[in-house]
Amino acid sequence: MRYLILFLLSLAFNLQAQEPAVSINSNDGLQLQKTFLTDDSDKTESIIEFFHDYISTYNRYLADSNDLSSMDRAARHFNMPVMQFPTKAGPVVTLEHSKMVGNLTAFTNTIRQSGVASLKWEQLSVVSLRDNMALANNIANALDANGKFLRRLTTLYILVASEDGWRIASIVPYSSDNVFQLQQP
Repeated sequence: MRYLILFLLSLAFNLQAQEPAVSINSNDGLQLQKTFLTDDSDKTESIIEFFHDYISTYNRYLADSNDLSSMDRAARHFNMPVMQFPTKAGPVVTLEHSKMVGNLTAFTNTIRQSGVASLKWEQLSVVSLRDNMALANNIANALDANGKFLRRLTTLYILVASEDGWRIASIVPYSSDNVFQLQQP
């Protein structure tokens, strides 16, 4: 676990000094900063689709707290076991899908109680680590029921490719006061 934290910190400090290579805007408002991602457009599109589906599961549950299938679907975006770094606790390894559903439901209920009605991507930065692994840095805007901006949610992800597509292997929410961009080394 210590090595994973050191690896993430190393990437954060070493990859932010250069300019992004390419910026892509998708039709749903997601801006993908393609920095050190190969020119494989299928890979780029699959990551965009992955994150679009991922955020839509939260929005379905935020719109209807009785729709527990949304949180089940959200948890299917994770590769078990998954390393989580909650903002108010130490690192946790989640081994079971059902536990991940509970964690995501608790998180979504907490943001709902603070007035969040939907989430919208502001930006996503991706660095390809190898063919089947990528590092992503998300910025999502939390909006109220009228679409008014409430706050930013910033999260660092390690993604792995599986037979079923991209999956989250590690998730690290962090303070929006420390937003950084992953950049080409």
